Amino acid sequence: MPSSVTQHRHYPLPHPDNFLSDDVLRIGEAFTHIDRDVSETKNTLTHIDFALNAIDKRILQLKKETSKKSQQDIAQIDNKLEQIRKRLNQVDMEMLKNTNRDHVQEQKIVKNTQRSQLQEKLIAKMNLESFIGLGVVIR
Repeated sequence: MPSSVTQHRHYPLPHPDNFLSDDVLRIGEAFTHIDRDVSETKNTLTHIDFALNAIDKRILQLKKETSKKSQQDIAQIDNKLEQIRKRLNQVDMEMLKNTNRDHVQEQKIVKNTQRSQLQEKLIAKMNLESFIGLGVVIR
């Protein structure tokens, strides 16, 4: 009895020189092997599917954790920026006060200088009038 098989999985095949009763047994054996291989493939695919689902869940968990961490980092940075803005505003206000204080002091100095100049002019005028009153003629 000639024996032929499939190329890859080596399932038994019917042969034209065989009796039909022999080939029926060979075909039954082939179906049994095919059924076993399909079952094993299905089980393997089921395990792969479970593994992929577990990986997907872990990826989602990591994304959430990363997103939460990123949001916390962003919140901390925002808080630091707000602190910096407040401090800059304080420094600006202090500088403005100092500038105003300096300006007021400059104005006082200018007024005092003007007052001194006026006093000097007044004294000079009074001296001149005194000289004129004494009959001193300046030529």
